[in-house]
Amino acid sequence: MSALRESSPSAIVASDRGLRFGSVAEQYDRARPGYPVGLIDAVFEYAGLRPGDRALDIGTGTGQVATELGTRGLNVLAIDPSAEMVQIANEKFAAAGLGARAIVSNFESAPLDESAFSLICAATSWHWLDPDTRFQVAARAIAPAGALAVLWTWPHWRRTELRAELDEVYERSGAPLEVMGPMCPLEPDPDALAREWVSHTLLSGAFGEPEGKLCSWSVTYTATGYSDLLGTYADHLALDAGVRDDLLRRIERTIGDAGGTIELPYSTLLLLARSA
Repeated sequence: MSALRESSPSAIVASDRGLRFGSVAEQYDRARPGYPVGLIDAVFEYAGLRPGDRALDIGTGTGQVATELGTRGLNVLAIDPSAEMVQIANEKFAAAGLGARAIVSNFESAPLDESAFSLICAATSWHWLDPDTRFQVAARAIAPAGALAVLWTWPHWRRTELRAELDEVYERSGAPLEVMGPMCPLEPDPDALAREWVSHTLLSGAFGEPEGKLCSWSVTYTATGYSDLLGTYADHLALDAGVRDDLLRRIERTIGDAGGTIELPYSTLLLLARSA
């Protein structure tokens, strides 16, 4: 049985919310880090997954998590509103010979069979979904006792050793320092994020008591790699092209002058719940 129902083309329409990254799809695939292997292990252990089980990857992007799931033997359907992202994901799946495919669709309108998936995963994409319907759509598509796994990853931009130097670069370039993500002092509170998700999960009535796990890690970037990473974030994409190009050149020069690399700490929160 296919996990994807036949549907009219109108049901597979990309949302404007998720299309902003399509213009930098290749750069996104190159620059964005994956997820800690230990958290993927935790998903498999919690869900009791076996080779051949069906998984749905929501907001797959260029297929980072879907590739990991497929490599471990799952039959993966990946969805994303960006055609450019989906193309890269399918190329990766084909090159690796995986049992995975990606389609262009919003999660809310994707033609999914009911009770089809042992795992539904949303890696840094749950917040893009319609809060009024996302739990209900997931509940229809998930198999009895199936697992919902939601991951959030965020960089700790303010913890880099070059924080002061980079602040100065943003100020000199004319970028709005006070609202730029990488220089913004506000970071998610994992406890508050988990509490909110647990509350919404239980209120949905479709899932049991959630579990969670937090992982801290880091990536060391070259000057170009860090610049590429910044260029995949919405606040930088929204800058005037001239301001953005000047800003990224200054950042690369600053990192180069400081030894050529910069270490960026990350946190990833994994939240799990089983269908009721």
